[in-house]
Amino acid sequence: PNIVQGNVIWNANEVGLDVRGASRVRNNLVFNITGIGIKSAGNDRNTYEDAVISHNTVVNTKAYAGSFEDQAANTNVIANNVFCNPTGYGMYVEDVSDTAVTDYGYISHNVVCGLVDVPDVILDTILPGGGYTDYIDQEGWNFYPAIGSTLIDAGDPAGDAWVPDTDFNDAPREGDAPDIGAYEWSGESNPGWAIQEDF
Repeated sequence: PNIVQGNVIWNANEVGLDVRGASRVRNNLVFNITGIGIKSAGNDRNTYEDAVISHNTVVNTKAYAGSFEDQAANTNVIANNVFCNPTGYGMYVEDVSDTAVTDYGYISHNVVCGLVDVPDVILDTILPGGGYTDYIDQEGWNFYPAIGSTLIDAGDPAGDAWVPDTDFNDAPREGDAPDIGAYEWSGESNPGWAIQEDF
């Protein structure tokens, strides 16, 4: 599978991350996108399976923070992500209930702020978030969890959720109660790289 891990993507047009095949998409930060934050869908080669999208933080997008099509009866994973647009579009999963399919892959413990448009069968997998208060300073591009954030210790620890051993900062994750999103909280301030225009 393709590995897309530990990236920061901002100010992109249309789509921040577009997932179309077998992949591991984890520990990424995607924000200030003029379209969709993370999008996944099938393609004309019929290879859309075994895509793992976990522990990503997506904030402030014009369209859905997370949009997932062709999600029925597959081996894909969408777990422990943050899709945050408090006054906009949060998460979309294509409804294929008219085909009598109820298996949408493994979808678990995604924190969503904003509009949720998902099939009823997976509605209870969505967790409410605290919006921008979940982060230290979203306007200053610091998406590290603030004290009391709804993301802390709220993740799904199951093997099916594909919890990475480390977070965006390459710090160890807590296996029994991982944090949701790209960061694992370890104290009041972000111990890693401050996102900026250069290194």
